[in-house]
Amino acid sequence: MVEDLVFEQLKLGPMENFSYVFGSREAGLGAIVDPGFEPKRLLDTVDEKGLEVSHVVLTHGHRDHIAALGRVREAVDALLVAHPDSSLEVDVPAKDGASLTIAGVDVVAHHTPGHAGDHVAFEVAGEALLSGDALFIGDCGRVDLPGADVDAMWDTLMNVIPSLDPSLTVYPGHDYGPAPHRSLGEELEENFTLEKRDLEAFRSFMGVD
Repeated sequence: MVEDLVFEQLKLGPMENFSYVFGSREAGLGAIVDPGFEPKRLLDTVDEKGLEVSHVVLTHGHRDHIAALGRVREAVDALLVAHPDSSLEVDVPAKDGASLTIAGVDVVAHHTPGHAGDHVAFEVAGEALLSGDALFIGDCGRVDLPGADVDAMWDTLMNVIPSLDPSLTVYPGHDYGPAPHRSLGEELEENFTLEKRDLEAFRSFMGVD
């Protein structure tokens, strides 16, 4: 990690969720990513790092990723970063390909729909990929939930994710795999959901007729 970057992965709640804190020591600012559970622990982590929360970042709007959002925003005056299609009131739209400065850190947003229409993966400081529920370590997110789209997931996994720098470290939204994080290069080699398939084969693979 770059010297100025603060980055913490926290496993919280009853659903193996990962939330994240990142920020800039020099700027003294921090961001909370996907506050699904245990808001006090998230806020305490930012405080322990000597940072002030300036942003809350959402990979998508499923309840297990936003259930603690209200309590976090009651405690801090932070801007909400999410996809423009989010059902929430967004302060900083994370449009596809947008280059953003979040908590003093350079971040690039990649629209990665499929699991959810408003899903965004965030590339942080050119080093970490917050992949949410689009890509897990060794697996991918479900496409049988309301708002999911298997065809969009195919494009995300076959085109968007493989186009990114393989040196990025993938930090997923849940601890469902063999490790809490792994390089994208390793995922491209080891993750069976990223094996090249045409759309028809992918739909069959995901159990969608």
